Amino acid sequence: MAKEFQRNERLAELIQMTLAQLLSREMEDPRLKSVTISAVKVTADLGHARVYFSMLHPDPQQIDDASIAFKSAAGFIRNYVAKSTKLRKTPSFTFYYDDTDDYGRRVTSLIDSIQ
Repeated sequence: MAKEFQRNERLAELIQMTLAQLLSREMEDPRLKSVTISAVKVTADLGHARVYFSMLHPDPQQIDDASIAFKSAAGFIRNYVAKSTKLRKTPSFTFYYDDTDDYGRRVTSLIDSIQ
């Protein structure tokens, strides 16, 4: 069980680094220019990966636009990851906005307003 967890973690890190390279070097979609890959979670069977992305101070429209861009480029992204990593089995990807930074800013703001 521990080996499987380590393998999934290593694969998630590899995918995260590969996606970061893809975004910075290959993707020309302006909707993805300010996107950062914050985390990747791979299922136990390696068939699917949840990719979490973040943006600096986005408005809801920017988040929606980035989600649409990721959805439309999912095949290209999977193909790029497959070629770059030479994995035997490349997972399919689902992209989610990671709002933990926004949540942290809201909590900090609330704490500051109390003081």
